[in-house]
Amino acid sequence: MGKFIPKPEEEFARMASEMSPKFAAWWRARGGHEAHANVIESALEAFNKSRREMTMLKAQYEHSKQVHSTAKKKLSKMITFMRQSAMRDANLTDADRLTLKIPKPKPTRAEQGLILVPVPPPLPPPMVVLVATESVTHAIKIVRSEAPERRGKPKMVRFIELCVAFTSISQQAPVDDRVYQHVGLFATTSRRVVLSHRWVGHQAHYRARWITGQGEMGPWSAPMTAMVAA
Repeated sequence: MGKFIPKPEEEFARMASEMSPKFAAWWRARGGHEAHANVIESALEAFNKSRREMTMLKAQYEHSKQVHSTAKKKLSKMITFMRQSAMRDANLTDADRLTLKIPKPKPTRAEQGLILVPVPPPLPPPMVVLVATESVTHAIKIVRSEAPERRGKPKMVRFIELCVAFTSISQQAPVDDRVYQHVGLFATTSRRVVLSHRWVGHQAHYRARWITGQGEMGPWSAPMTAMVAA
């Protein structure tokens, strides 16, 4: 008896869907009590319904799990970036340190009477390259302007900040930093940017800059212009 009822879910579902109607029909044909036939049919219906619901819930769970993981990574990255920036803020007050849970910095080499060797921001700026475009989606790659063929970021660089500004066709890229919108802070050199359909028929001007693990920001790259197609 135990061997006839399989334990694996998929095997049990196949067996139950095939055999339950057969047993119900046989039971009625032999003059068995109708209630018993109704029970096996209602049990099969309840089993199939609950199985469909479980499948939907499982898919929803997997989707929610993926969304949660992506949001957690992005949130962790931004908290780390802002905390490192705050730690290097010379105007950070003791109240800010208490609020942000940032310890007081250790004495600098200059304060200790040692030789201070400044760490310059990463130079030269990167270069933004348009790899592909499809409707409102732009595939972008950030490369070294001095050596575009080299892979990856410079040694001291941890993040890439990307921003974008929009203009009408044939207009030059804006020079005012306040016009540019923050796209994101990324650790990888490749990025797919999906723009709003409101910008169809406009030009998108992208700029990027290197940011070190200590929060030092390099200069902005020259703008790279791409058409936002329908």
